[in-house]
Amino acid sequence: MINLNLIIIPSLEPDQKLLKLVDELRKAKLDKIIVVDDGTKNQEIFNKLDVPVIHHSKNLGKGAAIKSAVRGYLKYYKDITGFITVDSDGQHLVKDIKRIDNNLKDEVVLGVRNFKLDSVPLRSKFGNFFSSLYFYLTTHQKLEDTQTGLRGIPIKYKDLLLETDGDRFEFEMNFLYKVIDNGGKLEKIQIDTVYEDKRNHKSHFHTISDSYRIYKELINYTLVSIISAVIDLGLFSIFNKFLLLSIMISTIITRIISGLFNFLMNKNIVFKSYNKNSFIKYIILFITIMLLSGTFTSIFNFIKIDTTIIKLFVDICLYVVSYVVQKRVVFKGDK
Repeated sequence: MINLNLIIIPSLEPDQKLLKLVDELRKAKLDKIIVVDDGTKNQEIFNKLDVPVIHHSKNLGKGAAIKSAVRGYLKYYKDITGFITVDSDGQHLVKDIKRIDNNLKDEVVLGVRNFKLDSVPLRSKFGNFFSSLYFYLTTHQKLEDTQTGLRGIPIKYKDLLLETDGDRFEFEMNFLYKVIDNGGKLEKIQIDTVYEDKRNHKSHFHTISDSYRIYKELINYTLVSIISAVIDLGLFSIFNKFLLLSIMISTIITRIISGLFNFLMNKNIVFKSYNKNSFIKYIILFITIMLLSGTFTSIFNFIKIDTTIIKLFVDICLYVVSYVVQKRVVFKGDK
């Protein structure tokens, strides 16, 4: 079967590189192209293109741009078998795009960059290291480049793509989770790593706002955990010091209250997902984490370090374990 893959190029404030990219793609017989103008003020570059351009009246985000092309491609092309997303800033070489095109069959194909090179900006190295670690912990799948913009997506994932939450850079990570959750596979192809600007000034990625969108779940989980700990400590002081209840009784009451608060917040705000056994699974996890905290703190107490510091280290490790288990087991279900 001949692949008829649509090249989707989201673009915001492009320069001559976009014109060069489109020209090279057509010469390489990759001529089914849609460019999405994501709210660019100066239309000069787009006016020079001789391929379909979908315009957004304002900046909606990279995810929204990709979705617009997928929703509207039938207006321009028929018999498409897949989609290939490509950045417009020259970071993706045509030879690598061609490789994605040749290898795109039944599963998602990702063009993976090498972040160990000296040419990669420090910010990108750190961001990718963290996102790759986070992705591995939450999926148990190794992916060296979670934010690659060069992706081959089979047509069978069209509806899944359109259903994926997020309209900006968080869409890219969310889509990978969607694919995995639906039993799909991620195939990887090593591509050239192109950074002409060491500091990556031309990137439209906003470190704070876009990082929050990508890691919103983890950040909200952390905030809920901190609030739960404050509630636990505050109520313990009230019951033990002011109501003069015993340490054991105060601990049990406060753990029940803070644990119930934590469950409801994680269910409705953090993961926004649950199944009929979520509460039972949460109770089992809650008790297990509590026992493990006490056990490991006691085991490592032989180290000549303050017990509070040991417990803090143990609880940080268990915090990561608890997050992964809650995401993958406790609150895994229909949204």
